[in-house]
Amino acid sequence: MVLAMILGGVACGGGSGSDNNPPAPNAITIMVKSTPTLEFKPRVDTVAQAGTVTWSWEAASQDHNVISTGSPSFTSNGTATLPGTQDVDWFDAPHQYQFSFSSTGIYKYYCSTHGTSASPDNLTGMGGFVVVVP
Repeated sequence: MVLAMILGGVACGGGSGSDNNPPAPNAITIMVKSTPTLEFKPRVDTVAQAGTVTWSWEAASQDHNVISTGSPSFTSNGTATLPGTQDVDWFDAPHQYQFSFSSTGIYKYYCSTHGTSASPDNLTGMGGFVVVVP
């Protein structure tokens, strides 16, 4: 269901540049938040192919990472380990992580501290999507 909503949004306005649809931006920032809720904000965002996404930890944010899940994938900022084991790649504010997406697609990610690989799909925990359009 979540994927259908994202695909519908891309079809309705994701970067075609025609008529009323502005082209997707070449750079976006996703905030990594701890207060008032643990979240990536926005949860879903669109960037142009070859564009850069910056995940930026808010001032009070701590113990977060950005883990790619599914296919297509991107290079994660941190390492996800099995539940109940210690992650060594958590980052406190101030911290930023940037990745440039060379291929189109819908990329899913989550924070292994506050979510699971299912978080993007079921909208629970800390998870999100980057939609990369031509």
